[in-house]
Amino acid sequence: MMKRRKRRMTSLLRFRWIALVAVLGALIASPRTQGFKPNRELPYVPPKRWALMIGAEQYEHYAPLQFAADDARAMGKTLVESYRFDPANVSVLADDAQGPAPTVANIRKRLDETLANPQLDRGDLFVFYFSGHGAGGTSGDYLLPTDTKRETFEQQGLPVREVLDRIVKAGLKNVLIIADACRSGQENPFGQELQELGKRANIAVVLGCAPGTRSYEYPNFQRGIFTHFLIRALSQQEPKEAGTGALWASAVAKRVQKEVAERTERDYGINAQRPAVWSEPTQDVLIGAFVPESLATENLKTFEEQAAKLNQQNYAKALATYAEALYEQDRYAEAIQLFKTLDGIGEMTPAERYSYAMSLRFADRYTEAVRAFDELEKSDHLVYSKLAVASNPTRMMPVTKRIAAAQDLWRQTKQADFALLGLAVIQRLGEDQQLADFLGEVLEAKVLDDHRAAYAEGARAVALGQTKEAIAAYERCIATEGGTLAEAARLWLWTLYRQAADFAAMSRLAAQAPAADKATWHYLAASLALERGDRAGFLSESKMSLIAGPGPEIMQAIIREGGIETFQFADEIIAAADRHPYSWRALMVKAFAESVKASPEERQAKVAERLQEAMKYADDPLGAFATMVSLLDILLEELHAKKLMPDEQYVMLLTAYAGFLADGISDMGQDPELWFITVYMGLRTQRAVQLRAKMLAHLGPQIESSDLDPAVRSPLLLVAIASGDGQLVSKLMKGKFDAYDEGDVPWFLAVHYIGNGDDAALKALIAKAPSPSRELQPLAEAIRGYLDAVEGRKAEALARANKIATDDPGLAAMKILILKRLDEDATAVLAAASNVESWRYLPLNLRVLREHLSSPTISEEDRVRLMLPVTAHTGNPLAHELSFLSEPDIKAFAGTYRKRAVAWDDEMTQTLWDFSMTVNDKGEAKGTLGEIAFEGRVDAYGNLTATAAYQGRTWSINSKLCPASIAAKVPETATFGFAFQLIDPKGVRIAAYLVDLPKQ
Repeated sequence: MMKRRKRRMTSLLRFRWIALVAVLGALIASPRTQGFKPNRELPYVPPKRWALMIGAEQYEHYAPLQFAADDARAMGKTLVESYRFDPANVSVLADDAQGPAPTVANIRKRLDETLANPQLDRGDLFVFYFSGHGAGGTSGDYLLPTDTKRETFEQQGLPVREVLDRIVKAGLKNVLIIADACRSGQENPFGQELQELGKRANIAVVLGCAPGTRSYEYPNFQRGIFTHFLIRALSQQEPKEAGTGALWASAVAKRVQKEVAERTERDYGINAQRPAVWSEPTQDVLIGAFVPESLATENLKTFEEQAAKLNQQNYAKALATYAEALYEQDRYAEAIQLFKTLDGIGEMTPAERYSYAMSLRFADRYTEAVRAFDELEKSDHLVYSKLAVASNPTRMMPVTKRIAAAQDLWRQTKQADFALLGLAVIQRLGEDQQLADFLGEVLEAKVLDDHRAAYAEGARAVALGQTKEAIAAYERCIATEGGTLAEAARLWLWTLYRQAADFAAMSRLAAQAPAADKATWHYLAASLALERGDRAGFLSESKMSLIAGPGPEIMQAIIREGGIETFQFADEIIAAADRHPYSWRALMVKAFAESVKASPEERQAKVAERLQEAMKYADDPLGAFATMVSLLDILLEELHAKKLMPDEQYVMLLTAYAGFLADGISDMGQDPELWFITVYMGLRTQRAVQLRAKMLAHLGPQIESSDLDPAVRSPLLLVAIASGDGQLVSKLMKGKFDAYDEGDVPWFLAVHYIGNGDDAALKALIAKAPSPSRELQPLAEAIRGYLDAVEGRKAEALARANKIATDDPGLAAMKILILKRLDEDATAVLAAASNVESWRYLPLNLRVLREHLSSPTISEEDRVRLMLPVTAHTGNPLAHELSFLSEPDIKAFAGTYRKRAVAWDDEMTQTLWDFSMTVNDKGEAKGTLGEIAFEGRVDAYGNLTATAAYQGRTWSINSKLCPASIAAKVPETATFGFAFQLIDPKGVRIAAYLVDLPKQ
């Protein structure tokens, strides 16, 4: 039941992240990127680019211009096509009948609307471009609308002082003003004030001509000469630096200055047009970053040194732009380096802090990422404060808080991006009806284009259980050319086809995967092969995934699912890991792949050495340790199976790992992967009762309020079932489970019902249970056989029983229960079925043992040998009536018990204590365990329940006693020992084994 989870948990979590978050890209992760995937032929530019393009040409009182309106539109088009500006963020005011006229009122209105946009961040690049007439007067510089009179331009024009004042008050720190505004045919001082104001406000200003000179239009270019060469320079992008790919505004301006001057000198001689390159050398603006694929450390250093020559504000803007470019190209380590510098000078905006936090998150620097998101949450920026809550990887975030943040973002902004964010978060964490209601609200608002609307309709149909409609909607989404959600839709189709067992459709999806996503889809194809029992297909597809270059999570998933066999292509694993040199996950994978070349005897030491190196890169010791344990378990299983590791050493290592993980539960919050690994290791080492206590101590309120991550609910259910807590099982069944687990949950619950002998509840459950995953199909067949036996279908029950493989104690228990129902001989598999050291289906084994111990023919010695492992499950209601006695008798336990106690706490610190306890005829018990004094009661089955004060805490104590007269007859009791378990209110455990050892 847990074996599959141990192998597949990371892959499933990664699959869910890809499907619901990562493939939505910027639509989920950040509004700043507008959903594009990096294209190395285009630059990355600062987050959320904005532009106001103004073109005035139809003047009444000045000479009319021919191309100003076209210049403005052409500049806007260049910013969209060559610099990724969102068309919705590029406003054009031009008097060519294609839009609002460039009047003073319209310019003010559009400028104010842009500056008031709730998504605008002070670090966003804002380009203000004006093409038309401008004039300088005694009161300053003015941009002139088309109805301005010469004698009253200072009353009718738009003061440039006002434009800059509005920009400064909005707090923008990344501004480029371009004015091609001296086309009057008459020299005037326009530009002097604009340059001076730019210097004071730290705003970069480029003028089409120097103050006091003229600007020309060229009919053969159908453009103003300055704008013509400016657009050409921006489109060709040749001024960018060779080593770093940085494109500075000063470099563009200098090139334009040279080309304009050379061309106009031929035509106008000494009256040639000479653009004013810059307001101030320290105010340069990084327009875009064409980061090369192989960015050498010295080139990054060169860029930083060049940027450091700017004033602090512009230095910060340059660092932020380049860091964003690195982030977009998944160069997280390099991006983090620049973001840290930016943070160090106190110039990080909310948008930049978000990208910094996401870089840390994707670089697996959990602790730093949480800290960065926590800091961002304190921001007074409406969007990024809520976005920090929705995106924070912290394990401690309540589910309801995360959902509320995503919903608030949508309702406060009504932006399509945040509608999709709400979709992803609620789909992942919320209830189906909650998602359906939310998407109904979104679709009614009609803010989504056809592509996004189809995706939302598919998600809503899934929530409502309308599979056919969901498939049709997702197929429409994929069919939309250029749609950014096509990959997410493909992944949801994969899930829907899987639920319908339509393997042919799944294979087609995998075969049609885009080249950029081949690593993911080869991995999914590998998972499909494994689902169908095609081991060779799994290995083949896994190898192709590794060659295509997957992320560290998929590499780990391949190893976990494939086990030791995957190391037959160790070279491919190592090559894939080398693509992520700063990832501790990749380094762990590489450590295991390299260990394959070592001999089996040396392998464990080799892996330990390499893993220690990988741990140096992890700032999340708990997460890294859990990941390491899950991988190391593959190696330990191989060594143990091949008899290269003694049983005692193997069990001791598992116990140590389980103890360390249990000790970290207080820091796990609602991290599904950590819970799965901890539960897997804990149940294997008989810690069900402790895990239940830990679970209630740290997630009790969330369980009560159903404020649980659906992916965490599954491992918690396993603990509730294994610990025999029926009330807790009922509470957990009331909430939502992760979509991938829903098919298996009824079969987990069936184990609970069978263990408690509740045949009526079992029958009702299985009547409507879906088919389970392939890994649980043998259990499902055995359960169906049990129901056949209960309902009197003997032939069918026997046929199914005969097919049950009994190498697993849990399945052996099912066979026993079927045979006993049919009054058939079950002796051959009784030993395996009575093994309560099995963890996979513990309730079944405990039930079989209850029935076995009730047999009047069992010997006293066999009873003791069978009961010794049961003492490890003291405190479990399913083991309550199991006893060393054939008949309950409280007086049989009266007497004095003296033993030596070998004790371990969760940190595996070993202690040797003296143990002494006296029990009277009424079952009242009093004793000491080392320095721990305790009091309690013993019942007629030998169950001791007591309490003790120790280390400032109150401990509950559970044990199961064996009368001394009986124990003396069985030598194993002296060395095997009786479990004596102490658990404090937070679930911390001290496990002692009471043995007969001489004092040291």
